[in-house]
Amino acid sequence: KDLYKIKKRIQKLIELRKNLAQQDNVESELIMTKNKIYLLAIQAPQTVEELRKLNLFGPIRLRKYSSFIIDIFTKLENNDINSPFLEETL
Repeated sequence: KDLYKIKKRIQKLIELRKNLAQQDNVESELIMTKNKIYLLAIQAPQTVEELRKLNLFGPIRLRKYSSFIIDIFTKLENNDINSPFLEETL
């Protein structure tokens, strides 16, 4: 896998985790752990079903965060990651 892409995914997932934690007023690790971020960055699921099959999130977190996570990977694949989508979607 392309190391640059994985690093970019990690960076964007960390940003997402921080924004979601602030929105929910909880610690970042409660949104997703570093290990989950690394696994997501490597696997890069493109659909909610692919994300579900990774078994990283329970049903509540999957329902709550899957669209944000998939959005990151979709925009990265379309080279549209620099758009302020995190602010738009929160």
